[in-house]
Amino acid sequence: MKRSLFISVMLLSAATVFGQSNVQTDETVSVGQGGDVPVTTVVPVQQKPVVIIDTTSQLLSAPIPNRRPTHVERRADEEKRFAQFIDSLVRSRNFVFYPDSMQEVDPDGASRLIYAEYFYFGFFTDTAEVHMPTSQGVTQYVEILNFDSPITDYKLLPFQSGLSVTFKLMYEDKPYFGRFIVSTVTGETVLTLITPKMTMRYVGWLSHDRRSPVHKLKATGEAAGMPPAAQTLPTHKSHHRK
Repeated sequence: MKRSLFISVMLLSAATVFGQSNVQTDETVSVGQGGDVPVTTVVPVQQKPVVIIDTTSQLLSAPIPNRRPTHVERRADEEKRFAQFIDSLVRSRNFVFYPDSMQEVDPDGASRLIYAEYFYFGFFTDTAEVHMPTSQGVTQYVEILNFDSPITDYKLLPFQSGLSVTFKLMYEDKPYFGRFIVSTVTGETVLTLITPKMTMRYVGWLSHDRRSPVHKLKATGEAAGMPPAAQTLPTHKSHHRK
């Protein structure tokens, strides 16, 4: 009888273990009340959940290291940086305008190219340096504007593709009114200057500093392989007979 009871208990314990094969268990064996029949106690142990990581999506979404930009991306970046440079230059109120052409607009005159590099319009915070040629009708240069003046009535107005700057100058107790239209896309700059005698329109470009014609000519001579003596600009000296 005791032998049959022992075999039944063992079969029941085996069935319980196989039925819970997916659960990790700890078994403890204790002695029954009579001291002759062992009893097996099954204690389930919970395992940690399995975490599935989608490494394929992470690899596809991760940026490619050290990828060189395409030509299209590079040109777009250059355009953006150029627009930022022009915008910052105009807003700094510290720039120089170099004219490439000029035209009298009231009345309409002929458009003329400007080859001399020493003409410029310096805009330095609150002071303007003006050294600009003028033309009238069909005649050649009739007057050179060469003066310095305080800048007043300064106004800056941004628009879709550039900036507009208006201001007022005074020279010999006479007002001069000016307006810059600067394109942040192409860099083209148009200066309209209203003088007591005429209205001039200049087309040119901006720079952050004023060039020196002497240094420019010397650099040109060095590039052409001219000897140092030929690069020296002539100076005017007085000659006195002895």
